Amino acid sequence: MKLPYRERFFAATSLFSMLAVIIVRLLGIVTDLNKRFGFGIDAKAWEEQVILTDQDDEIVSQKMVLLPYGTKLAEGVDPSTLPGAVDATSLTEFRRAIRPECAADAFFLHEKETIGEFHAIYSWENGILTVLVADALLLEFDTTKKHGAEAYVNSSFTPNAEAVKRLLPTVRKSDLVRIVIPCGDGKNLYAIYPLAMAADDMKSDRG
Repeated sequence: MKLPYRERFFAATSLFSMLAVIIVRLLGIVTDLNKRFGFGIDAKAWEEQVILTDQDDEIVSQKMVLLPYGTKLAEGVDPSTLPGAVDATSLTEFRRAIRPECAADAFFLHEKETIGEFHAIYSWENGILTVLVADALLLEFDTTKKHGAEAYVNSSFTPNAEAVKRLLPTVRKSDLVRIVIPCGDGKNLYAIYPLAMAADDMKSDRG
């Protein structure tokens, strides 16, 4: 609840909207395969309500992986290690896979030396550039509130504790993050944000 409503709304709706799309498409695939090959699925399965019962309280969440069409799966092999595998449990990686035009890269630097490089995604609406870095760091560059060449920036960590834990050591070592957004024809857009802040409870409004 420390995060602004807009950021919580963005995180929740983005994740669950994409999850809903995956579920609906998976249902379509299973339905089609059942019609073609006759899997023998009980007819009631297509009509009964799906409910959570006491037998389902030991459900374990596992990684969801997207693989290139035609990939052969060998028994005992972790799909995430195969060539072209995409970790679809990551909002950043999943969105980069289904909408490559939203892909960006984040470079964390300390005194011009690169400390780490991470995948990011972005959107630009109504003069606000929103960047999500590695599921952990959310940056909003508001170009409608520019002060000279600088834009108003809102930054915060997301509620994804595991992602934040992975990114936090790099943030602590860095004094600046550079967002690189491909614009085509070999050109890039750069958004730069200084990281001189308390990384343990990151919430800042800066230019």
